[in-house]
Amino acid sequence: MINVEMEGIGGAVVRVLRGLSRLDLAVVIAAALPSGHPSSIRRAAIELIAAFALPAKLVKRVESGLARRLIARHFGGRIDYKELGEIYDLDPSNVRRRARLVSDAIELEERATWDRLASLLHDVGALPIGTHLARGT
Repeated sequence: MINVEMEGIGGAVVRVLRGLSRLDLAVVIAAALPSGHPSSIRRAAIELIAAFALPAKLVKRVESGLARRLIARHFGGRIDYKELGEIYDLDPSNVRRRARLVSDAIELEERATWDRLASLLHDVGALPIGTHLARGT
């Protein structure tokens, strides 16, 4: 996806993306690619986030398959709490509570990722000073 050579501002942005850590790039990909994207890159990004962004204490409380689905939901996935409850034999309110825990943990890393990316894009002139990045912008 980012193994292309480009000139100008597009090339500068691609070089910035190439320089991101794997976790930062996973956050960007999970936020940028829509749910149901035909490539497996979004799924791989979510797997990486699940493996490296969730605190160990949280991993003990939320089963890994459910955590991955909740991460996907955090980044715009469409599965609802009732359906997840049926899959994992949990009450939807329990799924909602776990979703909040997962989202809270991811939001810290996500915010830091967007801040780092904004700084790098400012440095190469691809983002005006004072512009802040956030998921969905």
